[in-house]
Amino acid sequence: IYPIRTGHSIVCRLLDQNNASRQLEEVEMTPDVRREIEKIMFGPEGMLLVSGPTGSGKTSTLYAALNKLNTPERKIITVEDPVEYRLEGLVQGQVTVEMTFAKALRAMMRQDPDVALVGEIRDSETARTATEMALTGHVVLSTIHANNAAATITRMLDLGVEPFNLGTALKGVLAQRLSQRLCECTMPRPPNEFERTWMEHYDIKDRHSPVYEPNGCGNCKNGLAGRIPVVEMLVVDSDIAKMVNMARPASEIEEACQNQKQFETLAQAAMRLCREGKVPVAEVIRIGGTDRIIQRKDEKAA
Repeated sequence: IYPIRTGHSIVCRLLDQNNASRQLEEVEMTPDVRREIEKIMFGPEGMLLVSGPTGSGKTSTLYAALNKLNTPERKIITVEDPVEYRLEGLVQGQVTVEMTFAKALRAMMRQDPDVALVGEIRDSETARTATEMALTGHVVLSTIHANNAAATITRMLDLGVEPFNLGTALKGVLAQRLSQRLCECTMPRPPNEFERTWMEHYDIKDRHSPVYEPNGCGNCKNGLAGRIPVVEMLVVDSDIAKMVNMARPASEIEEACQNQKQFETLAQAAMRLCREGKVPVAEVIRIGGTDRIIQRKDEKAA
């Protein structure tokens, strides 16, 4: 609720509790990305961050991971604002005016957890405390607002986490967006000139490879059927950890990730899903942006 000149502006978030039981295998991602996430989840310690704007499905993805981790012999404790999904077997806590994320984290470390879920890292104290927790034998899962996976590292450094600590604690970053999902009634069509320029930018050699857009049938709403996550997964291997230790800029970190088997940028992931007939081409352009494509088109014209 936000007070305005004429009264109040109210936004309601509708949560489907069925999402609480979703398994990680049900979240749309490549097998390589899922394998890297599970490697971090089931590791002895370390931090996995999921980044993206509000409403991009970050919490739903983390709860899918918790469902896989949720066994009687593993103690999982959370601090959230608010608790969006209720899961049996978890110790779930909620922040208050007195109990901030940072205070809750310090209390959680004395609760002997194996896995800790921090609803959101939004301030310096929480960022540093979560990093310290990941350095002391705990698996820490959290969300943070950042534009992409590499920018998430820069964001954590900006919040005051020491580069050496972050390079050691952070094991991976999953950047995420939500796209409209196409129904099976979708129709392929040849790309137009702008879309072909986009495809060339992402090294898709077949200029006549079809793109997909909504069509419509009796089982969907204007050709759309729900939403689908678009993700990019950055693994903090030894090379990336060295770059984090030296506080290298996000552009250099993203470039260094190109050799990782599971890595593809958000725009590349969206284009792949479009070519598979899962998302409309308009969503690809929305997620990837047009600035660089327009710049390249202008350069070619010149």
